[in-house]
Amino acid sequence: MFYYGPVEPKMQSNTAGTLDIEYTKSIADDGRPIANETMRGEGPTKQTRATRREVLTLRLGVPSSSHADGQPVAADPNRALSDSDANDCNSCLEHYSHRAMGCHFQILAPWRRQTPLAHWALVAFEEVDRLENMLSMYRADSELSQLNALASHRWCAGSPELIELAALALQLAEETAGAFDPTSTPLSRLWGFANGQPRVPTEDEIAGVLPRVGFRQIALRCEDLSLRWLRPGVELNFNGIGKGYALQRVAEILAAAGVSDWVVHGGQSSVVARGNDPSLGANGGWRIGLSHPTAPHQRLAEIVLRDEAIGTSGSGRQAFFIAGRRYGHVLDPRSGWPAQHALATTVIHRQPAWCDALATACHVMRADEVDQLCARHLDLEVIRVVSGKGEDLILQTWNVQPWRLQVCTRDIQCSLTNASGCDGH
Repeated sequence: MFYYGPVEPKMQSNTAGTLDIEYTKSIADDGRPIANETMRGEGPTKQTRATRREVLTLRLGVPSSSHADGQPVAADPNRALSDSDANDCNSCLEHYSHRAMGCHFQILAPWRRQTPLAHWALVAFEEVDRLENMLSMYRADSELSQLNALASHRWCAGSPELIELAALALQLAEETAGAFDPTSTPLSRLWGFANGQPRVPTEDEIAGVLPRVGFRQIALRCEDLSLRWLRPGVELNFNGIGKGYALQRVAEILAAAGVSDWVVHGGQSSVVARGNDPSLGANGGWRIGLSHPTAPHQRLAEIVLRDEAIGTSGSGRQAFFIAGRRYGHVLDPRSGWPAQHALATTVIHRQPAWCDALATACHVMRADEVDQLCARHLDLEVIRVVSGKGEDLILQTWNVQPWRLQVCTRDIQCSLTNASGCDGH
């Protein structure tokens, strides 16, 4: 499901109706690759002419006809779709992409003549930009950065949205006993993950940083929407929940616009889906491909989403080795050391912000801790990929519905836990 690479990712529907993320480059009018950048203007974000033309080509260029030699005929983006085109497009998908929060946000929906999806996609992307301006810890003028600069000294008022997200982050941190913690920035900085120069700190260095990590050092007053840090050096960050919160806002915008069938992802690690992929029929939902944690172009399994969201956390492809030992980039904020229990963890829930945060929490938790969390939340489904013997992998599942998961390779073992179900192995 979640592939990584240096060029723009694009979700496509294959012949089986499963959505995979592939890599494509935007093509300018002269056929050369271009950067998918945007320029700011009055009102909604306006894309560059070449990029905008590519978006329209993606919309109007499906399905493409073929020459006798099998080569597709390029669609004319200036030509309106005819009735015969519309009849052929019963299973066509519109695709819109936007760069924000350090990743690509993408909207995919069935083509319908009556729904102005392009307009609402721009509205949704503008909302993501607005949230990034508010929540980014990498922008000195963001509300979060200003809060981190002042809240160690006094109570600071926050906007209703920031307070809402902070309250949710603290709730999920409490629910997971700190396995998800929105104050873990000092650890990421210590390990060098924040600046892309990873290193292994000493035990003493970790012990020196841990006092500044801990969600209980964030005080929140709901009556006047204010926050204060109880210790100098504490930093609040929303890196583990912000994309999920942004997807939640995108979902609300599309729902209010009357768009009923769509799937949206942020950075390939967070997905929310509503309605159905037309190729799967009524009540078919959307099929999402789950990629192999160490071989990203190999599909491990397929997951069906029906008005639900997915969050994935893992270090299968983001790790470094020193003296033969592997260190992943997902840190356990309770110990200060990288998580060791799984290669990848996927969480399914109705709320994308929950998925985002709890995927990280369940990735660093021991299996018995995941047992307890899922016993308290029967609507929370968890899938973990762990190492078996040799190069074998094992899927551990909690609360997963029998119809949801289909394993795509016989090289995978499926270990059922609690009331879990696993199909297709």
